Amino acid sequence: MIRFPETVGVNGNGLAAYLSAIAVKRAFPTAEVRIFAAANETAAEFAGAATPFIRYFHRQIGLDERVFSKRTNAHIAHRCVWQRVGSDPVEVHPLSTIPYREGVAIHQIWCSLDAVRRPEWSKVARGFQTDFDRAEGHGTRFDPNAYLQLLAEMAAHLKIEVRREEQAEPSAFDLIIDARATVSDSTWSADTVTSGDSDHVLIGNGKATWASVHGAVQFDAVPNGRFSASPWSGNCLRIGQAAMAIETFDGQALCAAMADILRAISLMPAKPGSQTEIAEYNRRTHSIHAMLADWHAFKWGDSPGQGLRHLLQQFEHRGRIPFRDEDPVSAAEWANWLLSTGFVPAHADASVSSLSSTQISDILRTV
Repeated sequence: MIRFPETVGVNGNGLAAYLSAIAVKRAFPTAEVRIFAAANETAAEFAGAATPFIRYFHRQIGLDERVFSKRTNAHIAHRCVWQRVGSDPVEVHPLSTIPYREGVAIHQIWCSLDAVRRPEWSKVARGFQTDFDRAEGHGTRFDPNAYLQLLAEMAAHLKIEVRREEQAEPSAFDLIIDARATVSDSTWSADTVTSGDSDHVLIGNGKATWASVHGAVQFDAVPNGRFSASPWSGNCLRIGQAAMAIETFDGQALCAAMADILRAISLMPAKPGSQTEIAEYNRRTHSIHAMLADWHAFKWGDSPGQGLRHLLQQFEHRGRIPFRDEDPVSAAEWANWLLSTGFVPAHADASVSSLSSTQISDILRTV
């Protein structure tokens, strides 16, 4: 006997819609899943970018990474340089975890040095990268239109029906997934994101530029924020850009949509009308979307929200990023970004006092 839901309607014509339909069909193989793809909607609503989370999602839906890479001309972005208008460029090298030496976090050792002796954090991060960091990079860059075609073929193989209609009738389905792109920050050309291993982004003053070996694309900044504190209401679930507006060029937006649908599947009620699981979904998603909106606002140089202000205060006074339940931006990513932008905590952790000056010099000698 099938678990709830038996019928699912997905509104949307882009990546989020097809990814949602495929993930739901994989989770509930006997469910009837239909995509309502309005012909006038943007087909590839994301900027051909994803964080490393995309690999985890592909495993969940049974998409071979080699097929994805070949079909979409995907490559790993190993180096990223950000620049706010009027500020110096910021070079960020990915770190999945903050490394420790002699039981002390590297960034705590770095913070303990005076300004004259302290090397650039980007050099420290690059010097202590692991093979995993180099392999994962900042995530994947790919041709979004080719990805959409690949997903359409997967949907057809799974017998997911696609209708060229505006939207599903809520009363006709156990669950409606709204995956429509409600914001559009640019029209991206495939050759902008399919080659090379270096990406450069200029941010600030409401404008942004993504440049690669094939040229640049400019677009107006979109306002960051959540559309509703309850993205799942009744039998209607809003994911991705239907629930939250953040810029898409760094891959966070696409992977937030992927995480939304996996979270919804894991909390799917066993029967219609149960509100306990839906309330838990909204609680978790509210926290995650709020932090993502703060994260992007901070990168643009906007005033941080209350949650981000609290995080910055803690990092300023303790040199530590507090753990938060299901934060899609890891503690290492937060620390790495803040340190790369020149944010130096006022106090180093007391554990640094256990190291001698000789030990500190030896540890940082490779930088």
